[in-house]
Amino acid sequence: MPRQRNAFIPQSLLTVYTSTSGMTDLRTGLPYRSGGGMRGISLDLTEDEAQAQSSNLHTGTYRYVQIDTSATAANIKRGSVGLMLSTASGNGINKVTSFDAGLTTGARPVIFLATVTAAQVTAGAYVWAQEGGIASLQAKGSATGSKGDLVVAATGDAGLVTSPTQSGSPTFATAKTIIGQALADFTDAATFLAELRLPVELG
Repeated sequence: MPRQRNAFIPQSLLTVYTSTSGMTDLRTGLPYRSGGGMRGISLDLTEDEAQAQSSNLHTGTYRYVQIDTSATAANIKRGSVGLMLSTASGNGINKVTSFDAGLTTGARPVIFLATVTAAQVTAGAYVWAQEGGIASLQAKGSATGSKGDLVVAATGDAGLVTSPTQSGSPTFATAKTIIGQALADFTDAATFLAELRLPVELG
């Protein structure tokens, strides 16, 4: 689905939803089929628009996605990296999983904005994920980095990021783990701002 460029934001970008519309009937538990949400909807927000939602959000591109039921809930938290499923799965790029699924099985990375529970994952909850712009990222426990450093998400780090240690020319294996560039110094388990360098795909 193409991105929208307008100031209308149909839902809170930091909430976990139980239906694609973002609304559920209180009596039946069934999802409403209207309300502004639709899996795959994508919004470009200015800094002012993002800040009106939350001080933790910044200018960028955001997509409404469904969490795959095989994802690891413990690895889906604000600022962690997730993966869009392969388009070969039949789900397109609007279904995401946790980073531990492995880069080889993901179409590309996204940044989670909300923390989910195991029950929400099992239910196939819906969340907003960031795919471009300025994002708050969560560093892993032993991470250190400086403003301007490239930021990578390494296999085994559960979607948390660090600065690469490789010197010289990077390999293709290293290059595909690049998430963005740090806009501030960071250290052990800190949350910090980075400019994302993720490909944006329509679908």
